[in-house]
Amino acid sequence: MFENGGWLWRIDLPTETLARVPVVLPADLPGARAEFRDVSRWMGGLDLAPNLRRAVIEARGELFIVPTGEGEPRNLTQSSGVRERDPAWSPDGRWIAYWSDASGEYQLVLADPDGRIPARTVTREPGTFRYPPVWSPDSRKLAWSDKTGRLWALTLATGKVTLVAKDDGDDILEYEWSPDSRWLTFAMQTPALMRTVHLWSYDTGRLERVSDGMSDDFSPSFDPLGRYLYFISLRRMRPDPGVFEQHMFLRASHRVYALALTNTTPSPLATRADDDDGSPASGSSVPPAAQARTRIDLAGLGGRVVEFPEPMGRLTRVRGVPGGFVVTEQEEIPDEMGLGPVNLRHYDLASRTLTRVLSDVDDRFALSRDGAWVLYQRDGMAGIVETTREHAIGEGALAPQGLVAKVEPRAEWRQIYDEAMRTARDFFYDAELGGLRWDVLAERYRALVPHVAHRADLNYLIGELVGELSTSHTYVNGGDIPDPPGVDAGLLGVDWTLDAATGLYRFQRIHRETDWNAPEAPPLAAPGLGVQDGDLLLAVNGRAVRAPMNVHEPFVGTVGQRTVLTVGRSANDPAARQVTVIPVASETNLRYATWVRENRERVAKATGGRVGYVHIATTDFKGMARFAKEWFPQVALEGVIVDDRYNRGGLIPWFMIETLGRTTWSYSTNRDGYPWHTP
Repeated sequence: MFENGGWLWRIDLPTETLARVPVVLPADLPGARAEFRDVSRWMGGLDLAPNLRRAVIEARGELFIVPTGEGEPRNLTQSSGVRERDPAWSPDGRWIAYWSDASGEYQLVLADPDGRIPARTVTREPGTFRYPPVWSPDSRKLAWSDKTGRLWALTLATGKVTLVAKDDGDDILEYEWSPDSRWLTFAMQTPALMRTVHLWSYDTGRLERVSDGMSDDFSPSFDPLGRYLYFISLRRMRPDPGVFEQHMFLRASHRVYALALTNTTPSPLATRADDDDGSPASGSSVPPAAQARTRIDLAGLGGRVVEFPEPMGRLTRVRGVPGGFVVTEQEEIPDEMGLGPVNLRHYDLASRTLTRVLSDVDDRFALSRDGAWVLYQRDGMAGIVETTREHAIGEGALAPQGLVAKVEPRAEWRQIYDEAMRTARDFFYDAELGGLRWDVLAERYRALVPHVAHRADLNYLIGELVGELSTSHTYVNGGDIPDPPGVDAGLLGVDWTLDAATGLYRFQRIHRETDWNAPEAPPLAAPGLGVQDGDLLLAVNGRAVRAPMNVHEPFVGTVGQRTVLTVGRSANDPAARQVTVIPVASETNLRYATWVRENRERVAKATGGRVGYVHIATTDFKGMARFAKEWFPQVALEGVIVDDRYNRGGLIPWFMIETLGRTTWSYSTNRDGYPWHTP
């Protein structure tokens, strides 16, 4: 007997004949049932109709037309087994462009927002992953980029696809048309990892590098009136000395800049006359329907730069709007993928004021053509608000009833498997995939997809496929897996033992060591509690605790809650006392801190205090913080043991390696005390 392709087979050895063994296992398989669900939590790309009456929102691979006022959302695509993504509404309102993998590869599709005309595929491009399409203002062209670093332009009238540029350093993720639809602007990366702003002429095919590569310039965006090219740049360095030694690092100090497109265009921050409020003449802050030709004087363009005094910080995107620009910033340090919530701000050129519009929203948003409105999203909720004042999350919410789609798991699983296969094919570091015949392998594992009955099964199957690459960091996780709410048991950071004579539980050992870089504090280390090793637990919140009751049972539901313990030295202690603690959800950091302290003490005892000890648990941001906390207090010792056991990984540990490899360059003396060295 053996298994192959999801079936059991029997081989008759004398005749070497095969027979499939029928196996019937009746099951309800609720995870595979089709059902109607609110798919708002899987929201992705979104855009606004030019008249602001509707929005298009991607959610769980479907596209929904959502009224901005009264009305019901409508599922435009209704294709559970196909993923549609990155919708873009044409400026003339006639079409919605998006990527669809109905053909087996992502191709560009144009759909009538009202659904009266069948959608049509306008590209037949070879397979690779592609980034969002961007319309030209005249609705006659589209631009997009792909995983190979190439930027493309499509002329709808002829179907001609033109290669605009290729970035050999990174993918081109932001690109924008000029107001007259004759120029594309974008940024490309140099070998020094500095991004430079470029312009490409649709008429001539000329590619012009605007910035010189001596600063990191990105996110270029045209002023809708064709006067300026806004962009973000890291030009002002803000060195910040480290807390210990002379460890200098640079803080994020991006600012918004503007290039004057012609030799005669005045600075947007030019000194005004007393009677000039800075507003454009004749109401010209709103771009005309037929945009005049955008004039660009390329000679000397890179030198006509103006810096805006604010905002400054970790800026991520800028978009030119009539009368100013909209910029996003990250206040939090982004995760390892560079992701994190953003704040959205609006700068008004006339008043020279910066207004915070929204805080902590997703960085996928859409602006109205006049820049007065923004469509934003946060945690499966989309809303539309004005950009002239600050708003709270939830204002202007769309589709309060949700975005409902028919979810057919088996159809989705086929699509997800195929997309996982394409993702590995397109993003794996080796284009040859280690010499594997990837299409053959994918087809072999695809035979098992019909047997998948749960999303966890699918994850396992995809894991088997990518496991063929024999490469680390090829993880498979997540997905729509049921996550029923649970109730945690509160923990105190205690090693419990059972006192057999009384049936009571003893605080055999209390972990009191604080990991100051961890979120939880040892519950029993707070001043004034007085609970000691060897004490007995008599009751929790007035409920007696005695075997055979599990010691953790009375702590169920107490995480983060004030919990009263009755503690005594004996079962009938007349001086038993009550203490109030706040249990934590995990003891991992408490026990780890104890383990590190004991190792440090063991090393100190064995070396007479001459050698220190540092453990590296991870090399991510948290691990770097722990390393710094442990390393710098011990640098004056003769040596330090660096323990890398059980390291769970993270980032490339350049900070740790650079710190460990430092050489002392200077000594300073103190006539009244001990000398010190740098570093």
